[in-house]
Amino acid sequence: MWITIAMVAISASPAESRDTEARDRSQNAYVAETKNFVVRSPSGQPAAHEVAAVCESWRERLQKKWRGNTDAAVWQPKCEVIFYPNLNSYIAAVGRGGAQTSGSSLIQFDRLGNVCVRQIDLRATQQGQQSALPHELTHVVLADCFGGRQPPRWADEGVALLADSKEKQARHQKDLDLTIRNNTTPRLAQLLVPERYPFGAHRGTFYGQSLSLVEFLVKRDSPERFIRFAQQALEAGYDTALQEHYQIDNVGELDLLWSKAVATGDGLAATRTVTSPSPGAGGG
Repeated sequence: MWITIAMVAISASPAESRDTEARDRSQNAYVAETKNFVVRSPSGQPAAHEVAAVCESWRERLQKKWRGNTDAAVWQPKCEVIFYPNLNSYIAAVGRGGAQTSGSSLIQFDRLGNVCVRQIDLRATQQGQQSALPHELTHVVLADCFGGRQPPRWADEGVALLADSKEKQARHQKDLDLTIRNNTTPRLAQLLVPERYPFGAHRGTFYGQSLSLVEFLVKRDSPERFIRFAQQALEAGYDTALQEHYQIDNVGELDLLWSKAVATGDGLAATRTVTSPSPGAGGG
């Protein structure tokens, strides 16, 4: 779940980067800070310094996969990763709409389109693992790609779902499979338009279809090409972007090609899953 807000930034001088873990008595949490992250963990579970290291590793992997670089500019402001000890404290932070989630990312932009807040809120688990972290961090990485604009919802979620576990991906695939069997799968023209997430039963289909379409397009070329396609789609529309990047005439032709690939199982799972750098904050 990604929440994005446009706002006026208050500029602050960047703090010196450090990799430490200390007790923050004012917030009753253990805090670890690295070059790009500040992690706050209640009672030190999970260990803040371990999560911070995993965050740095995931950021590098995601930058390399989707943007083609591992030397991206240091994040200023840093991304705050905040763990909450129970469901009530988590909902108090993210709102009642997050009751069925285990992670949420908040991104705010200033009037120039620069990111001025990066924050990931996560529910801590008894095992100290956090499968939602790679998904939410993907949203934060993608926010740098679109010049202060909201990425297309389907693209943003589809890319983030590729960082989830195979089990979670399979659940979304089942939702999509059900609509295919019932012949109720929405046309891609419907998927590409919404500015808000669908509600109720349609939400599972939205996730499954978004994941499948991102896989399909990435398989045709590369993750970097997909990001450039999504960027151009915001500027010039989907038909122009499809012609430029995939030699597909329009959304209607894309729908036919994607539907055929889904029907034949055309190797769409091959683009999934980046191995987690650490079992403690897992890749899903």
